[in-house]
Amino acid sequence: MLAGFPDGHVTDYDKAMDLPDHIFIGANLAAAGCLFLMLLVARNKRAIGRAGLTLIFYVGFFFTSYYMVASYFTDVLGLDFGQAG
Repeated sequence: MLAGFPDGHVTDYDKAMDLPDHIFIGANLAAAGCLFLMLLVARNKRAIGRAGLTLIFYVGFFFTSYYMVASYFTDVLGLDFGQAG
């Protein structure tokens, strides 16, 4: 929905990022469900701390992996994402 330009043109970058975006969305939903269950069954502060640490590590992993995929498509493959130049 947010990919492309007002005239309907979809860039090669948008087409290539479609599958990784779906994978990242599914992984985020799974991680959110696991974290919710971890917090739901947490009985002490140590369990809550583990859930918080898990969240911090997952957020860091998500941003670095998403950035690596995006930079691979732009830098290595040279896909154009609509930037003016």
